[in-house]
Amino acid sequence: MSLLINLATNHDPTEDRLRLVGVDRDGGGHLMWMTRRLADQAVVALLQLVEREPAVAEDPRSIGGGVSLVRQQEAKAALGAARGGAPPPADRGWLVISLNLSPRPDGVLLTFAGGDHTLAFPLTFVGTRQWLSVLHAAYQAGGWQCTAWPGWFVEAERVARPVTYALH
Repeated sequence: MSLLINLATNHDPTEDRLRLVGVDRDGGGHLMWMTRRLADQAVVALLQLVEREPAVAEDPRSIGGGVSLVRQQEAKAALGAARGGAPPPADRGWLVISLNLSPRPDGVLLTFAGGDHTLAFPLTFVGTRQWLSVLHAAYQAGGWQCTAWPGWFVEAERVARPVTYALH
């Protein structure tokens, strides 16, 4: 199993799927496709994960109502526009059949699997919130509706943002 260090995500209008381009530690590119059905399940699970993010005693903003909104706005503000990266492989990529989320003390490990392919991508809580922001932008680009996006998340996303992101 390869470990990804970067993951660019966007909606592909021709495929009407999410196009995921990952870069591993050796600089190799990996092209993956994710269906809306699987993305919907991932969104629900990731939102539940970030809503349970532990409070930070030293940060009074991390306790009480509105914490998810504030944390999402901060994560989004720290997310930069995509900057080049390894091009995807020449092949057509592969379909993600399952996405396993393994909670960790500092975030989550995403494991993408399909056929004989398996790739892992570790995310901190901030990185998880950033990928949720990227997914939300891809949903909007595709005209996809998802009732799983809670009001606090939609409110946090109202600030203008670049069209494409990459997580590093």
